[in-house]
Amino acid sequence: MKIISIETSSHICGVSLLSDGVIIDKVEVNHPKVHAEKLPVQLNEIISRNNLDLDSIDGVAISAGPGSYTGLRIGMSLVKGFALATNLPIIPVQSLLGIEYQVKDKSEHWICIFSHRDYVFAQKYKKGLPINEPKCIKIELMKNGNIFGYGIPIDMQPKFYYETIPSSEFIGKLADENFVKWSTKDHQLVTPLYLTEFNIATK
Repeated sequence: MKIISIETSSHICGVSLLSDGVIIDKVEVNHPKVHAEKLPVQLNEIISRNNLDLDSIDGVAISAGPGSYTGLRIGMSLVKGFALATNLPIIPVQSLLGIEYQVKDKSEHWICIFSHRDYVFAQKYKKGLPINEPKCIKIELMKNGNIFGYGIPIDMQPKFYYETIPSSEFIGKLADENFVKWSTKDHQLVTPLYLTEFNIATK
């Protein structure tokens, strides 16, 4: 199975090609506000330098949020257009799962992506599984356990915080493992998970 996967939920902007869950090629940059410019170029680069016949692709995966409103909107728009033009299914993958995929800690911990001011998009995990819903919360509310996340400024990083960079590679691996369960050709059903500070959790 071949999957093209895309990550745009943060400053990371990237495209990967995977075959049966193994990374074949990847193009990523870590820079704010370049997604609209870079993403189409990255997708074309992956296709051209791997001589891809689009009929050989089984699906296109996308980091579906939570994360940057602009990044999610740009990524989702491109994926929907690409999937429509190629008649491919979309595999939406929650952005925080893409970070969790890299974490070896099986005790209760937090996964997060920096949002703005002193807010993060965050969710608790244990043994690789979420134990609550993702929320937009203040950094200070992440207590009890290690914190694995991306983008929190150095002067705001809490104790036991471990920077863990999102990547289209892990979005693709999750899409491969969950293809039957998550993939859909009903593109209207695929929408970004937008969260704001108005979804604040207090626990």
